[in-house]
Amino acid sequence: EDSWNFLSELVNAQKRLSLAEKILRADSTNSIAHEELGTQYIRDYFVYRNALALPTLEFQRLARSGGAERDEVVAAENSQAVTAGTPGDGPTETELAASDFSFNSAESLLLDDRFDIETLQRQGAGTLDLSVRAERAYDRAIGHLNAARDYDPRRYSIYEQLMSLYALADDYETALDDLTEMYVQFPEDTKMWLFLGMANHRVQRFDAAARCCDRAFGLTSDDEEAAFEDLTLILPPSEVAAYQADPDAFARRFWTSQNPRLLTPYNERKLEHYSRLTYADLLYRSDALALRGWQTERGELHVRYGVPQMDIVVIGDFAAALG
Repeated sequence: EDSWNFLSELVNAQKRLSLAEKILRADSTNSIAHEELGTQYIRDYFVYRNALALPTLEFQRLARSGGAERDEVVAAENSQAVTAGTPGDGPTETELAASDFSFNSAESLLLDDRFDIETLQRQGAGTLDLSVRAERAYDRAIGHLNAARDYDPRRYSIYEQLMSLYALADDYETALDDLTEMYVQFPEDTKMWLFLGMANHRVQRFDAAARCCDRAFGLTSDDEEAAFEDLTLILPPSEVAAYQADPDAFARRFWTSQNPRLLTPYNERKLEHYSRLTYADLLYRSDALALRGWQTERGELHVRYGVPQMDIVVIGDFAAALG
């Protein structure tokens, strides 16, 4: 069922892409079509910004035959390295042929080993960096979203898509420039102030981040503020009961203990928490399931642990080698 849903989403995405392109051929100023194309290219960028293709791998599995161990080599062949995204944007046959995908089976990775990209590369696995494809998707997304905003600056969702792209690219200086326009259009919007708080925090303008968060909470509902103040996402299970018994007193003690600089008027760790919640809600929320970003598995992990040290997507039939 999951596979079927995934294929259905790919088909529907391609249909929307084709329809948006057809609309723009008839009306190049259509903001909705530009936004749809921008959104599709964000999805490509999300996949390919840290993606590697592993067209040919060999794995070594220790097996027993008549009581004696022997080496069994399992090969994963993938002539079609890229299996998703915009047609024609993947590595060409020339690029694949020019790459050295030889892999010494004597030094191959055991199937029982922990999967790790650095281990694969150290042991000789050929990899193809897809950052060029990511850059192309990023440029196209920016182009279409900027066009959508120029033609309809009051279309709120465009600013959310731009912020998603900047967050994925870790480009918060540019985000701050675009948020100036969002402020002009939506000066009393809670999310706009939270975006400003996150962007300022990520560029280490903590005083500005604190002011933006205070402004956001001054505009939001009590339920929304309570969600941002809830500590259950970052507390160890052993402390949740004590927190729930007296949330206000526990929170005061907790944030005091987490404050790295007591002499500043803001708490950097608390601002980090607000930033993670904003990031999670921006990128991981599920409107279809009515889930806020921090209520999803990926969002919860981001809030608890922060930005991952390594974020790599493997493209291709690699999973077949582990089956």
